[in-house]
Amino acid sequence: MAITKHSPLFAPPSVTEKRFAKRLRDGKSPAADEAASIYRRMVNNGFDPLIALGQFQAESNLGTKGHAKDTLNWGNILFYEWTAELGAVDHAPGNGFHYSKFPSWTHGARAYIRLMKSYDRRGFDTVELGHGILAGGIIVFDREGMRRGRRRRAGGREHPNENPR
Repeated sequence: MAITKHSPLFAPPSVTEKRFAKRLRDGKSPAADEAASIYRRMVNNGFDPLIALGQFQAESNLGTKGHAKDTLNWGNILFYEWTAELGAVDHAPGNGFHYSKFPSWTHGARAYIRLMKSYDRRGFDTVELGHGILAGGIIVFDREGMRRGRRRRAGGREHPNENPR
């Protein structure tokens, strides 16, 4: 199954566990050793792992670039009370943002799934609505949430990811 902007976030897996793990290994992802655990957690929660893989590629080149190398954060999720409940600690790299730093890639994926569930409950239930745009076959995360995050610190507005219960 091909992922399009109309693909639901929560759907049967459109990639096998074997291919999911192979993509992480081939991409030299530091999350590759946890591929089975991450894949099964996503599938058990009804989330399509291929969508998560696309975002992971776009956000951090499968965890090999950017802050994800240090944070083990599948989707560069900012730090919140709910992420701390999932084992995260605050990571402030000096760019004005505070990211969730997880003890493992599986913990980071768990937070990512929880965030995606909150999007789904609010009607952002497709790739286009939940992640932004599909560009050149790679899912690109909607940066609008980060811009709202900046306003929140300045103006006190609640960020849409602040309480994804």
